[in-house]
Amino acid sequence: MVEKIALREGFGDVLAQGAYRLAEKYGHPELFMGVKKQEFPSYECRALQGMAIGFATQSRGADHIRGEVHDIEMYGCYQWRITRDRKIEKVDPLTWRDKPVLAKEIQDWFCMIDSSGMCNFMFFFALDEDQCRALLETGTGIDLDGYKGFMKTGERIFNQERLFNLKAGLTGKDDALPKRMLEEPMPDGSAKGMVV
Repeated sequence: MVEKIALREGFGDVLAQGAYRLAEKYGHPELFMGVKKQEFPSYECRALQGMAIGFATQSRGADHIRGEVHDIEMYGCYQWRITRDRKIEKVDPLTWRDKPVLAKEIQDWFCMIDSSGMCNFMFFFALDEDQCRALLETGTGIDLDGYKGFMKTGERIFNQERLFNLKAGLTGKDDALPKRMLEEPMPDGSAKGMVV
């Protein structure tokens, strides 16, 4: 089937168009699991409430690269960077507490990293925000005016993306998770019984 998808042969041509168009073609768009026609990656947002916010509000839809709240929720990765001005001891993946602010800051952060043209993963594991800012300032010749200026520029990029989406016909109604995430409780696991 992978070859048929790649060559767009037979049913592979239908699958090559993505999960949204597949569900739509067969008259069941409610079965699509994603946001803004972008399929969910391998994260269950009922178990990671911060990811739910990221998926719903990302300009690119259900995108785990721009809304990486899950790294804080699951591993505590780079939490010290994003929460540098606040005292957040631990982030509970099963609650909404602190998540809207974290999601926004992570989205702004990643807009800046993406604007550099470099691999996102390098910034998680190798560089801190001051080093990232220094690289961008050196490469562009623009003074970002410290961490706050760095994040403000990321926010502006994010807002430009949202304006682009508005021009393309997307509205706040598109910042929505599938009903299944909101109404159908997790059947098992550590998030058993959870909905977004």
